[in-house]
Amino acid sequence: MGSIEHVNSGQIDEGANASAFELGHQPALDGLRGIAILVVMAFNGHMLWMQGGFVGVDIFFVLSGFLITSILVQGYQRNASIGLKDFYVRRALRLLPALFVLVLFCIGYALFLQPADKAVDTLKGVLYTIFYVANWAQVPPNPPGIGPLSHAWSLSVEEQFYIIWPLLLMGLLKLKNKGLVLLILSTLIAISVICSIWLWYAKVSYFRMYFGSDTRAHELLIGCVASLLMSWGVFHRLTRLGWAFHLASVISLAGILLSLFLVRYNAAFVYNGGFTLICLGTALLILDLVLFPSVLSRGFEFRPLVWIGKISYGLYLWHYPIFEASRRFFEGRMNPVFFEVIGVGGTFLAATASYYLLERPFLRLKRRFDTAASLLSPPSQTIENPMNLGSIGADHR
Repeated sequence: MGSIEHVNSGQIDEGANASAFELGHQPALDGLRGIAILVVMAFNGHMLWMQGGFVGVDIFFVLSGFLITSILVQGYQRNASIGLKDFYVRRALRLLPALFVLVLFCIGYALFLQPADKAVDTLKGVLYTIFYVANWAQVPPNPPGIGPLSHAWSLSVEEQFYIIWPLLLMGLLKLKNKGLVLLILSTLIAISVICSIWLWYAKVSYFRMYFGSDTRAHELLIGCVASLLMSWGVFHRLTRLGWAFHLASVISLAGILLSLFLVRYNAAFVYNGGFTLICLGTALLILDLVLFPSVLSRGFEFRPLVWIGKISYGLYLWHYPIFEASRRFFEGRMNPVFFEVIGVGGTFLAATASYYLLERPFLRLKRRFDTAASLLSPPSQTIENPMNLGSIGADHR
């Protein structure tokens, strides 16, 4: 792991010193990503009684905020600029090629295999997905569900974040006062949480809170704040308290694992601070894995888990359409175990092909536009989080 500069003043160092902030590639975060996609797949596949597997989306939102902010801050400290053009080009090269292939598949599926009414939903979903508004398209009074692209709601939430956050961060960094930056971000987090609580007690459909960009914003921002604190060297002075981070992260991990089996997506707890607690726990876990390597971080570096994390974007993109198609053609006609094997096996095949044949070539092209991302990972790897996970299950789409 690269060094983290110790900052004593209230100023944000925007010098070009290369040692200011270097995160380095973190296999443990790939492992965490791998766990997140597996629990989401289990949830959407109705496997292992994992009724709370939807919290995988919270893990990915926090990871996304953390990693993207790390890249942007690192570029700012080196170049006194975020480099918006290159950032947006990199995002497009990372996300769009694989997404377009999925969209073409869904168009063919709608035109040739679905009944007319279902095909209309899928084709509408294609438009919502490519314009990144699939989350709001599923907010009541709209029906929650756009066929095999229902899971694209979280793609939309993250893309909206990618558009707004670099602009906001650039303005915040120019303030050059860490306390003020933290106050602004804490206020935004509080507003997002309060919005969710208020909507719940106003008896608005929980789909509004689940899909809303505003009610989900705090999850991404928690990851952003964790990254900023790390980049400013706040935790550098706490190296002797590594045991406290270990304890907090173990407790957080235990809580997250319990939520996978105990929490339901329509429970009051979820929208009255439950998501927030899960995201705070995830942020603590990320910081512990990055700053204080231990037996826990080595467990997350388990090679098969890291590999799953690397192909997680493709796993996310393909799992929901493949699960839906397999339900249509095989459910009720075979043993449920075989049915699940077909869905999971097909998803891994599609994701592996997507990663090695499509995503990796574009990742190499993407590096031509790197200003800071090259500092975060070696040429054959990336820790930028492309993932946008989470779904409420086929029966609620």
